[in-house]
Amino acid sequence: MSSRTTRRPGSLAGPRGVVAFRGVVARVAAVGTTALLLAVAGCGNAVEVETGDLSAEDRERCAALVADLPDELFGQERRDVEPEDAPAAAWGDPAAVLVCGVDQPAEYDQFSSCTEIGGTGWFMPDTQLRERGGAVEITAMSHSPRVQLAVPPELRGEGADSALAQLGPLVDEHLVETLPCH
Repeated sequence: MSSRTTRRPGSLAGPRGVVAFRGVVARVAAVGTTALLLAVAGCGNAVEVETGDLSAEDRERCAALVADLPDELFGQERRDVEPEDAPAAAWGDPAAVLVCGVDQPAEYDQFSSCTEIGGTGWFMPDTQLRERGGAVEITAMSHSPRVQLAVPPELRGEGADSALAQLGPLVDEHLVETLPCH
């Protein structure tokens, strides 16, 4: 697996271009038709997510991606999501949550850069990259529909770069590449 990094000033790139993302979000509030993580209840309970409208084709692609996602991520077991047919997956408590079919992040613009890991271009806002103790939202910008991984602060140190290396090939396999990572 090859990794290519395009750095912006202030970004943190590790050896061989792998960004050392060390953060996640337990509660995600995205704008528009993106996902909204409503509640993360105690261990064993489903993680409630709300998703926006997807075309039938995008819903099918997202469903195939979610079906192939690993049973373990960040060393945490996969949890159920509610509704069951949501294009989403969750791991751990507090949960790292992946949602397929999200909007472009507000901080992403024509000057933003991303890091290619596992065949997928990932973007993390500079503000979250600098805030080492907070949650982080990492979005696959190179494929459609977009996928976002929200990682809570408790899992930041558990290897988000390794998680992206696991997820990237699956995103590349099931979704349509639309933009090169720049």
